[in-house]
Amino acid sequence: MEAFEGDDPTTAVLRINFHSLGCFHAVDYEFTFEFPGDNFLKVSVIEDVHQSLHGETESRVNRVKIGMVTLVGRDWERFMKLLDYYKGLVGSEGGCTTVDHLIFQKVVGEKALVLAEIEDRTCGTHDRLDLLTFDEILDRVHQANHTISAPVDPIPPPHPK
Repeated sequence: MEAFEGDDPTTAVLRINFHSLGCFHAVDYEFTFEFPGDNFLKVSVIEDVHQSLHGETESRVNRVKIGMVTLVGRDWERFMKLLDYYKGLVGSEGGCTTVDHLIFQKVVGEKALVLAEIEDRTCGTHDRLDLLTFDEILDRVHQANHTISAPVDPIPPPHPK
């Protein structure tokens, strides 16, 4: 999963679609990582909020922009260790009831290339202080943006029948 091999990392973008499903949660996020310089990382997060309509027969997804945060120094190192963790996970089993499904894409201009698709059933990132986890990144984005969110693709309410 060499995200930027052969590319100028200041123009390439790493997009990670993160879906996590457990006993008490189901979440979908799109993390976009820009690398404008050495040991410097911009992260923006969009949440896909699933909403049931008309009971359980119909649903829609609202894309909600959570915000952006800049990560530097030690956070850069911890994020790179997280990527290394997922590189080493390919094909592993695990016994955790929480399942994280991740799709890693390199985006250059309008083109996206899938680098890897990984299913993590290990809960191996929990309690790892050496890794900058997606939960920690999300917490930082919420703190930096005061948890104010705005729809990215507003969907009008359904028309009454």
